[in-house]
Amino acid sequence: MKVLFFINRVANKGGSERVTIELANAMVARGYKVLVLTWMGGAKSFYKLDANVELACLFEKDVPIYTYYLTTLFKYQAKLNHFKPDVVIDVCTAMSLFSVPLHFRKKYKLISWEHFNTTVNWNVITPRLARYLASKFANGVVVLTQRDKQSFIDKFKPQKIAVIPNPITIEIPRTAKMSNHLILAVGRLTYQKGFDLLLNSWKLIFEKYPSWTLAIVGDGEDEMALKQQAKQMGLEGSMRFYPATNKVQEYFSSASLFALSSRFEGLPLVLIEAKAFGLPIVSFNCPTGPEDIVVNEKAGFLVQPENQVLFSQSLAKLMDSESLRQEFSIHALNDVARFKLEPILDKWIKFINQL
Repeated sequence: MKVLFFINRVANKGGSERVTIELANAMVARGYKVLVLTWMGGAKSFYKLDANVELACLFEKDVPIYTYYLTTLFKYQAKLNHFKPDVVIDVCTAMSLFSVPLHFRKKYKLISWEHFNTTVNWNVITPRLARYLASKFANGVVVLTQRDKQSFIDKFKPQKIAVIPNPITIEIPRTAKMSNHLILAVGRLTYQKGFDLLLNSWKLIFEKYPSWTLAIVGDGEDEMALKQQAKQMGLEGSMRFYPATNKVQEYFSSASLFALSSRFEGLPLVLIEAKAFGLPIVSFNCPTGPEDIVVNEKAGFLVQPENQVLFSQSLAKLMDSESLRQEFSIHALNDVARFKLEPILDKWIKFINQL
């Protein structure tokens, strides 16, 4: 079987990029022929790509969608004619704006893979149109959570839809120790990730826990604003900012708690990774993802979205009790197998064969 992944780019670091590369690598390991086709950003991958995965691009540099729409279609069609895929997987429903028009009367199967959720819109018109086209004309839609599946059904009524979560994509050299007084948060420093809410929550309790440190790992456009916020709140002695890294495992294995303060998500990989390291979790139960990963009061605490008082209280409960952290850690490790790569790939293959 020949599988083509069509994605915006893979030159940058990000969750959808990383999962796409891992899935492509796993498919070639099973004997599939795979092409990762990027719209922009050149034929280069931030993440390690198996030598047997073909990588190609339509444009080396960024291009605007509207003025380059027809050119994109012509270039994309040429790649399809050359590769002759059995399956095309759009990484993000936005790519359906290109894939659907080229799919009419074609023999290959088209799957649209939603990486956000139906409440997240990257502009006013395009997201709804893309999701509508994917639902009506693609052979199937893949979403990350049960909540988003129901939302797709209610809003767009897709022909076929499956829930396939993202897999663990990093190695786990050792699980975390619950005796280290370190709270970890990882992600892009953007409004979506809610690190301002995390700092507000930490402000409420940090003075009671002088032996504890909050570590935030990531880069982004809000970096200076967040550092200024931390300084104004007097948090500098109790927390640290660290740049994004490919060696994030070192932070996971050194922490005793993981905090996710996002305003919205698709399916947050960092929560799955935290779980794989055995970290107890405190997370806002934002749309969507946390409730699909964390069993509330078993592996962590799911907190009402943006309720910073409850968030701080939940952190404090776990900071106060190493035995509770150990209990949550054991549950997390026992429950994480469902997010391993091989069973996730099995779900993909089963869905493709059903179309």
